[in-house]
Amino acid sequence: MTRAPTPDDLAAVDAVLFDMDGTLVDSEPIWFAVMQEVAAQFGAPLPDDAHAHLRGVDRDAGMALLRARYGLEVDPPAFWDAVMARLVDAVAAVPAMPGAAAWVEALVAAGRPRAVVSNSPRAMIEASLAPHPWGAHVTVRLGADEVPRPKPAPDGYRLAAQRLGVAPERCLVLEDSEAGVLAARAAGAASLLITRGEAPSRAAREAATWEVATLEAVRPTFDPVR
Repeated sequence: MTRAPTPDDLAAVDAVLFDMDGTLVDSEPIWFAVMQEVAAQFGAPLPDDAHAHLRGVDRDAGMALLRARYGLEVDPPAFWDAVMARLVDAVAAVPAMPGAAAWVEALVAAGRPRAVVSNSPRAMIEASLAPHPWGAHVTVRLGADEVPRPKPAPDGYRLAAQRLGVAPERCLVLEDSEAGVLAARAAGAASLLITRGEAPSRAAREAATWEVATLEAVRPTFDPVR
């Protein structure tokens, strides 16, 4: 599916579930720069093309990839503690993705429920959204450390829908990764894949309901809840 959702498609949506990194905030470059810095300190320099392989994956999958592909040998808690210590400070100045504020504000104006579901830990969500006034309007937040299984498992999206009181089938998931759209499909939700102009994987394209280059390509028009 390569078209964007129409106003009629959006009319069928009762709630929107946002991914965070690369969808609401432009934290992916910062996140990867920190990963490169910390991995190098532990003796495993990461090439620039490692970003594509690591985008959207959870900690366990990321660590397995870092070990198998890039030779990282380190105690996982020590590695992730070092990453998080740098990230929490670095994301304090992370910019919003184009269109993010407009989507959140449109949902607020229409009285539509919304949530953030991320493969980052909860501390990263809090630090990333804190600088943005619209972030205060997304109070249901789920990090990878708060669900049994992170994306591509559907646990986070199912739990977010439950907390919002909305069936997953009536939710729209906004995502920028293969793991995210796979999780949305497994949860039974529709998904909008944001490619940022990059060619998505075949699995991501097949899992997504719709696909656009940027979030700004879709006007977030929602009827007010009566």
